[in-house]
Amino acid sequence: MLDIRVRKRVSAFELDVTLSVENGILVLFGPSGAGKTMLLRAIAGVVSVDAGQIRLGERVLLDSERGLSLDPRQRKIGYVPQDYALFPHLSALDNVRLALPRHLPSDTAMQLLSLIHI
Repeated sequence: MLDIRVRKRVSAFELDVTLSVENGILVLFGPSGAGKTMLLRAIAGVVSVDAGQIRLGERVLLDSERGLSLDPRQRKIGYVPQDYALFPHLSALDNVRLALPRHLPSDTAMQLLSLIHI
């Protein structure tokens, strides 16, 4: 179960979402500028919200009242942006290396790329 109650204001736009969905496939659609991407980024933890709570099953990913916000890596949520999110001056291998913790073996980035046939 995914339970979301978040608010975020950006200039004149205010995202105000309350949503509760069972496990399974969820489709999020709406007009451009409706806040779909902002909501997905908030769930993934790559954008902060002004107030709210996000719970995935028993895990609390965000609870602004308690001052809790898990780091995106701790959330373990995949997010694929609609626009390129790579550093264009780096190779695919170097982009992956940049995101990996330093304690991992040096060939980890290559192993990850091979999993997706790159």
